[in-house]
Amino acid sequence: MIVLEVTNMVRFLLILLLPIILLSFAFYLKSKNLENWIVRKYIHTTGLFVIGVVCSVLESLGEILLAIIIIASSLIILSLLPMQILQKITNMGTRDGESQLLLLMNGFVTSGVAVILLIVFFDHKWIFFGSLLSVAFGDGLGEFIGKPFGRHKYKIFSQKSVEGSLGVLIGCIFGGLLATITLYQFNFEIFMIVIFASIVATIIEGLSALFIDNILMPFSYGFILWYYLV
Repeated sequence: MIVLEVTNMVRFLLILLLPIILLSFAFYLKSKNLENWIVRKYIHTTGLFVIGVVCSVLESLGEILLAIIIIASSLIILSLLPMQILQKITNMGTRDGESQLLLLMNGFVTSGVAVILLIVFFDHKWIFFGSLLSVAFGDGLGEFIGKPFGRHKYKIFSQKSVEGSLGVLIGCIFGGLLATITLYQFNFEIFMIVIFASIVATIIEGLSALFIDNILMPFSYGFILWYYLV
């Protein structure tokens, strides 16, 4: 029993190290004077990935809540110090010319979506994980490809590119496969459903404006996985 408790504590502490490592790399990227959108999208992608990992690996809502409280409290404490960590993270995560209020709204909405997905799919964490990764990797890879390589533009509600949408599709497929292989199982049926869910999510991203894709992509992705595989 004691060995089990120690093992759980070590696992818990290792999980808490993940956001510290990824955040430290964000500051490293910023120090290299990279374009702001690269650092911003890195924070967006890794932030959702961390949320997905923490909520998927920890075994109870109590552990998840404790991890969130520790991470949030650490950021708040650091923001009160001269280093102003939280303010710097906010600045790095804001688009050029975008108000920080819009960023905070995006953060609250996306966090709310993650909470709802976690509650609904708590007994099927692979669905929760795949849903978050559809935004983390799909939306992330879409900008990493579309921003520098997007040549064939189209606009419905906001300007996109065919190359960027292809990146979204690849990212969504990768996220879904990562979630199902690590937390569930893998076979041809699952592969085809992941592709279908990824196509739907890509279409939604192409039709979206502002941060609407952060809401509709994970919900549609999760519903499709649940409907066909549960």
